Amino acid sequence: MSIETILVAASGGSASDGAVTLAGRLAQRFGAHLEVFHAHGDPREAAIALGDGFAAPVAVDLIERATEEIGAAAGRAKRQFEGAARQFDLKMCDTPPRSEANVATIRWHEETGYAPDLIARRVRLFDLAVLGRSERVVDEPHTDALEQTLLHCGQPVLIAPAKVPALLGESIAVAWNGSAEAARAVSGALPFLHEAKLVRIFTAGHVDAGEGDALAEALAWRGIALRWVRFWEILRVGLMSSLGSLSVNITVIGVTGLVGTFGTAALAGYGIGSRLEYMQIPLIFGFGAALVAMVGTNIGAGRMDRALRVAWIGASLAGAITLTIGALVALWPVAWAGLFSTDPEVLAAAMGYLRIVGPAYGFLGFGLALYFASQGAGLMLWPVASGLFRMVLAVGGSWVAVSLLGFGLHGIFAMLAIAMTLFAPFNALPIRFGSWAGGR
Repeated sequence: MSIETILVAASGGSASDGAVTLAGRLAQRFGAHLEVFHAHGDPREAAIALGDGFAAPVAVDLIERATEEIGAAAGRAKRQFEGAARQFDLKMCDTPPRSEANVATIRWHEETGYAPDLIARRVRLFDLAVLGRSERVVDEPHTDALEQTLLHCGQPVLIAPAKVPALLGESIAVAWNGSAEAARAVSGALPFLHEAKLVRIFTAGHVDAGEGDALAEALAWRGIALRWVRFWEILRVGLMSSLGSLSVNITVIGVTGLVGTFGTAALAGYGIGSRLEYMQIPLIFGFGAALVAMVGTNIGAGRMDRALRVAWIGASLAGAITLTIGALVALWPVAWAGLFSTDPEVLAAAMGYLRIVGPAYGFLGFGLALYFASQGAGLMLWPVASGLFRMVLAVGGSWVAVSLLGFGLHGIFAMLAIAMTLFAPFNALPIRFGSWAGGR
């Protein structure tokens, strides 16, 4: 099964921009014939509507005004048609070609009458219909034309957003309940399923668990097996993320060992101070869970611009909160350390840690939030590398500071602060310079 003919309804409004663009891309992809169909009302009937529904007599100026509006809409739709022909190199063709196969063609067609009925009837002659939905429609789930076409055309219908995403059909979700309607939907989507890189099947409600397996087998007979890439996508992010968690624990073990050489009081003081750092991770995770979902959703929709905006805003909020906490404990360290001990040596070690490392908490929050955002993007190379860099600098740098430079306990705290500070730009700069767009 292939898509050989496509109809796109072009009203001339904002919804048509995305619909015509999407239809042009599909015609180019499948080598299909595209008809840009414009339906407009009769000027006299439109004038009646402008005159609050009173049929007679209709003023001449209302008819002239309706004629102008209809003509303007048709002109906009015609320009959208011409733009799609140029953009996607579609050959103008009003009659079926006799010899050229798989050559993408396009033509203009318009009719006068009630648009929802005209579109629904015309679509029955095509393999696929593309209808648009305006971004300005916020209080209506559909239009009359869309409802009529979905219910009465009998053919697959693709609803286009006002702005077409950059990636189209690479990842497809199939909602399956075993019904005749679902079977027709899958049948109509077969050309897209054949080209998809990833196909997922979702079942819900009272559907037998075997229904999804049966559909997967049926698709496999058509060469559309559920690919192992599903599991690789999970492991690609999950395994890399586990390396990041491992590096954090190695850092704690290494630094704890170095601090322990200064005695139990120093070790207790470091434990009190570092507990506050650990307590901020669940706080940042609250932002991170939202960032994973929102970044992944927007990248999946082809809205890289929105995904980046979400990441920067979320990271800035996390950084601002953790910076506030760090600044407060750096200024009044006894407020935290005094909750756990009154021993002067323990308090001295804990307060030294909080004064030196506390101001760097903001960088930790910012960097860790971007780490979660990168999980949503499915790109963990740089975030994991930043975690390993932080581990090497914190543990290795602390050993150099103590063993070679003789800086003492505060030298360890200083290296922790430096490692924490550099963790933020190490995560941010690759994203800023296009690592998400480049797939790294």
